Amino acid sequence: MSKFRQNKDKIIAGVLSILGIGTLTSCYGMTPPREGLRYIEGNVCGMTDGNETKPLGNILVTDESTGQVYETDSTGYFQIMTWEKRQKNIVISFADNDSTENGMFKTKEIDVSLSDGNTNIALGDIVLDKIN
Repeated sequence: MSKFRQNKDKIIAGVLSILGIGTLTSCYGMTPPREGLRYIEGNVCGMTDGNETKPLGNILVTDESTGQVYETDSTGYFQIMTWEKRQKNIVISFADNDSTENGMFKTKEIDVSLSDGNTNIALGDIVLDKIN
């Protein structure tokens, strides 16, 4: 293979890769930096018949002001990311998503205060009441 053809192939591959990255960033935007984000986290538990709590997976966790929906993992853990410069209070709702798989639980809403300078907000355990 001639030296010209080898260089031509490398140049074409380089131009196509640059165009591909440019297309991706123009369509989807650049990933925002982690600076300026707040993290709101906690664990969702359900009340059992024996007045004990158990972790609940598959619970939909919704930031009602933005409509952003998250889901708890199998241990009941969730984390919401939001921008620091948002309003001072937000409402978060918790809704059972798996019907009767883990039992049926009532939807719950809580108000969360976003104080200045607090980038990590730990809500602890959020307990959902069982539907009888």
